[in-house]
Amino acid sequence: MTNKNRLSSAQFMDRFLRRIAIATFLISVYLGLTVVMEYVSGVTADRIDMATLALGIIAVILVVPSLLLYKIKYPGSRLQPDSFVADAYRQATERSFGLTFIFLVLLGTWANNDPAPFTASIAINATLALSLAIFSVNFFYLTRPVAGEEDDDFDREKGA
Repeated sequence: MTNKNRLSSAQFMDRFLRRIAIATFLISVYLGLTVVMEYVSGVTADRIDMATLALGIIAVILVVPSLLLYKIKYPGSRLQPDSFVADAYRQATERSFGLTFIFLVLLGTWANNDPAPFTASIAINATLALSLAIFSVNFFYLTRPVAGEEDDDFDREKGA
């Protein structure tokens, strides 16, 4: 790869944050499927188990190689991006935390019924699935392309 095609540290970080958001969504689906597995049995549970394994592997493949590549290509650079994508990442995190807190309050109220309608494992996995899904969907909403706005794609600039 020539220097002309090399991404800057900030561009690489933006792509890395997008990969993390995709992996986070896959993990939320994984956790949601583990909740579903509690209610199904037989062949359906086996298929869901295989799907969760595939989702976990894909999530790891999306993030770990990029992190290692970042450490190799940009030694000494810190993982503290300052960009539109990083701001969207922080906003999505904040929204996810707030909505997860509200969900936990509602879940706690519902769990006070005797007997509890679900196990602790189901409650934890459902909460994590919801939290991660809220984060990733918010991130993609905040970073969506909007018609009529200028694109800040530095790859098309001359000399970048």
